[in-house]
Amino acid sequence: MHSTKGASVFQVAVCCASLPPLWLTLRQPSHLFPSSAEWILFLAIGFFLEWRGVLPIQFAARRVCITLSDSVFLAAIFLFGFGRACLLVLVVVVFHRLLMDLQVSTRPPLGGLTIVFTASQAYCAYALGAIIVDYLLFLPLFFRATVAGLVVVNVNFWFMTVSLSLDHGISLRTLWRHWQEPLFVNTAMLIPLGILLALLYRQAPLAAPLLAVPLLFMYFSFKGYEKSIEESQALFKDLARTVDERDEYTSQHSHHVATYAAIIAREMELDEHEVKQIEQAGEMHDVGKVGIRDDVLLKPGRLVPEEFEHIKEHARITGEILGKLSVHRQQKLDVVAGGHHERWDGAGYPSGLKGEEIPLGSRILAVADVFDAMTCRRAYRGSIAEGKVVQTIEDGAGTQFDPRVVNAFLNAHESGAFTQYVACNRLWSIFQSFGYSYEEPLPARRDPV
Repeated sequence: MHSTKGASVFQVAVCCASLPPLWLTLRQPSHLFPSSAEWILFLAIGFFLEWRGVLPIQFAARRVCITLSDSVFLAAIFLFGFGRACLLVLVVVVFHRLLMDLQVSTRPPLGGLTIVFTASQAYCAYALGAIIVDYLLFLPLFFRATVAGLVVVNVNFWFMTVSLSLDHGISLRTLWRHWQEPLFVNTAMLIPLGILLALLYRQAPLAAPLLAVPLLFMYFSFKGYEKSIEESQALFKDLARTVDERDEYTSQHSHHVATYAAIIAREMELDEHEVKQIEQAGEMHDVGKVGIRDDVLLKPGRLVPEEFEHIKEHARITGEILGKLSVHRQQKLDVVAGGHHERWDGAGYPSGLKGEEIPLGSRILAVADVFDAMTCRRAYRGSIAEGKVVQTIEDGAGTQFDPRVVNAFLNAHESGAFTQYVACNRLWSIFQSFGYSYEEPLPARRDPV
């Protein structure tokens, strides 16, 4: 449950926990006023990377960002020891958070407690890492450095995760599912980078900046790759929209299905990454209709068995088309979008999958697809009353639909999450009954001469 008070108590506790190491740092004048040129150089680099050094990479079919300043902070632990390294972290984090508040932004200011908490959690994490490096001298240096890096990354992660969980009422399990991949990537990349930077700086200080070369190469390579992926996905969405517009009654259908599927997925408390993937699949779930003949797709009456078998092919074609792009295969968009006509009881198509064999995203799309199709007007029938559609979906739980997905749909519907979208569809159905279409917008009003 949402508990801002609980989050505040936790943040205050973390701030108090940072006081003992802070006192140890400030009790020595050399730590309070470090004059080393190396320390000042690392301070400048750390601040710049905290401000601008976010490196996006592709990992396990998702975009993960790592903050390169953490590798500089880890290197500072190895080079400067407990006091000066922790002070460097504190100065960089505090000034960066203050700068964020001074910049023009649509978000509200972070607030005093949040700024102090952010600095305190980083200070505690790096203080523990520095203690391991400085005082566990009976362990080999490389082992100490690795353990220190693991401690820093995990302490930072769990402090922030618990705070967000208390503040926003999101379960730790949900946050862990969403962030376990970024945590792994940050651990795997930042610890070796920090150790390498420290070793390189000790041996050849002027050579340390050369580490920026491969990082910049990675950054620009990924940006180019990311742009090509975005353009390819935009092309597929445009193709799906074009297919929808072959029939004036299904224009915007894929967009509606994507919207409804996202609502259901959030109601099921899936992490936002999964929600976005399901939403993407919804936008493209009918792209396979490009392979369906017009005389079948646009037929105003009931389909005969041969025509129905032909139109069923669109699900298989959807999977084949989306599967031609590697990023779609990595995200399983081809499987999810191509499986939106599978049934919980195994009587669906194209593969006849049953129960949990059907991807969860496909099960969500199945409900969203039926809800939009039945509440919208078609050439061979008018729109069906919303209450009757909801009852039909509820009756299909355990046969056509996954009962858990139906339950989430019913909860979201009861809360009014679909109301505005259905109302817009109803209004457009009225316009369609007078002969208007998406391709022929409503005429502008003319005042009498």
